[in-house]
Amino acid sequence: YAHHYAWNAGMMCKMAKPTHRKMRFFLIALILLLPSCETIGGSVTASHARAWSGEHFRKQQTRQCANFVASCVAASGNTPLPVGYSKASAWCDWGRPVSRSQLLPGDIVIMKNTYKRGVSHVGVYVGGKNRMMVHRPTANRPVKTVLLSSYNGKIWGFRRRVNKVR
Repeated sequence: YAHHYAWNAGMMCKMAKPTHRKMRFFLIALILLLPSCETIGGSVTASHARAWSGEHFRKQQTRQCANFVASCVAASGNTPLPVGYSKASAWCDWGRPVSRSQLLPGDIVIMKNTYKRGVSHVGVYVGGKNRMMVHRPTANRPVKTVLLSSYNGKIWGFRRRVNKVR
């Protein structure tokens, strides 16, 4: 058939039948234009982290970096936190690993040997042309946005969220 029929307000209307070529074009355009769920959740995580820059996050409490990262990830929803999320080392197995060249806003930055041996600090990568990250430095200092390169030599790795399947 060159046309198909549809009911509209009780009347039968003649409508053009979509071709396979048009449908294929539409689906390809839709796939290319929509960002992945990881990207959407990651940008929410990064936005939440940026909003804290210059503010105190639970002043006077220890292990603020990991709790800060957990609050940013939780704000984006649909991703379970790692068991023991209040420790920086708990983030080492969370999500999936990514390389420095693949970083997207919202990825977790895991650092080693910052104040003790081994994995000791975490932050949220927020991107930008200068490749920035947001982290909670100590119990008495506000959340800071810093150059990722300021931790060169101390980077353990990077992790990206993996969304729950519904």
